[in-house]
Order: sequence, then C-alpha cells, then structure tokens
Amino acid sequence: MAATDDSSYRHLLAEYRERDNFDSVYLSVLDDLAAKLDLDWVRSCVAFGTGSGEHEIEFARRLLPNLTRFTAVEPDHESVKALRSHFESARQLPGVETTIAETCVESWGGVQKPVDLALFFNARCFSTPSTTSGVTLVGNCCTS
Repeated sequence: MAATDDSSYRHLLAEYRERDNFDSVYLSVLDDLAAKLDLDWVRSCVAFGTGSGEHEIEFARRLLPNLTRFTAVEPDHESVKALRSHFESARQLPGVETTIAETCVESWGGVQKPVDLALFFNARCFSTPSTTSGVTLVGNCCTS
C-alpha cells in the first residue's frame, strides 16, 4: 500500500463513507444497545482515538443520559479541530464538560478524577501485540 499524507487519507475516507452504510448500521446498533444496556450510572468517560468524534458523541448522546464529563484523547491536529467543532455545533452534549487532549495515549497524562467508562471505538484497530500494553497504561491513567 502506498503511503499517504493525512489530507489524502481524510479525502479517501470521506469518499469511502459516501458509498458505505456504516452510519446507518451504527445508529441501528446504538438503538439496539439503548434497549438492552443500562448506562445511567456513567457520569464520566474518556474516549481514545476519536478522530472527529461523531460516533463517540452520538454514543454519549443516546446511551449516557447522566454524563457530566467527557474527555477525548486524539493525536491528529485536524481531527481535534473537527472534534472541537462537533462539540460546539448544535450543543451536542448539553451540560457536559468536555476536554480534548491533543496527544497520543502513550504521552497522555491521564485524568484528575477516575472515569466510569473508556471508549476505544477507533483506537483498538491500530493495536499490535507490542502496543497492547497501552491498555494497562490507560487503565492506570483512568483510575489514578
């Protein structure tokens, strides 16, 4: 596979997303989860590798009714700009304190208070056996 820069990757992903049905399947799965899973106890969460965050925000909006703190950890600058925009536009998560750390999980300093839920929607697909120790690192950062 030829190497691509970030802008061409985003362009290719956008082109692909115009042709797939991921969003409709994802929303259907969220509806199923909402009917089967009680996450009312979740007050805080951290999401890793969010990209622009649409899926994490929709998950929180539909399944986390009592959420008060949302932390996103994303290393890509352009994705962080899009994530900020999504948080601000239409007040996607009203009453929720949002924090964005523009860094990779290995460099992230953690949270000040423990969190109830960690989301890895896009991060786990990039893990290799040598990087799965990052999950332990994340566990330590989320509970200290």
